[in-house]
Amino acid sequence: MTVSVTRTAAVIAAVCLASACAKTPVVGSAAPAAGAPAGTVAPGSAPPGGSNFQLVSIPGSRSVTGGFLRINTATGQTVSGWNNQSVLTAVLDVSPPPGKYQLYFWTQPADADGSVSWNAVRMEKNSGRIWNLNGTNAPFSWGEVAGPNP
Repeated sequence: MTVSVTRTAAVIAAVCLASACAKTPVVGSAAPAAGAPAGTVAPGSAPPGGSNFQLVSIPGSRSVTGGFLRINTATGQTVSGWNNQSVLTAVLDVSPPPGKYQLYFWTQPADADGSVSWNAVRMEKNSGRIWNLNGTNAPFSWGEVAGPNP
């Protein structure tokens, strides 16, 4: 009986969480709240027509708070979130062309001083264009990697 009740509760919790997430997308071009830092995106605004997203987690340590990067896979627009803040920060960018974007991410274990090394790369899968994430603190920016595209 206990196992059945626990499983039922877990299923109900998962369904409720999924429906809550589906109702509250947090991306778009709506104006940020008054007093919010420049380059921020207001929570609760959704892009017209909807889209798909990819999220990568940026690990923290005892002395550094973790965060995440979320990309709109159709537009390439990316935001970062840190410290459980309710406002996302847009990654600065010239508007890339519509396509199929994906984030690639690497990290290393925290150093003895608590610092964490990581990097992210954005690629448009149809053209092969690549951008490196630049900066050490938000707001970050994308810098396109130039070179031959075979």
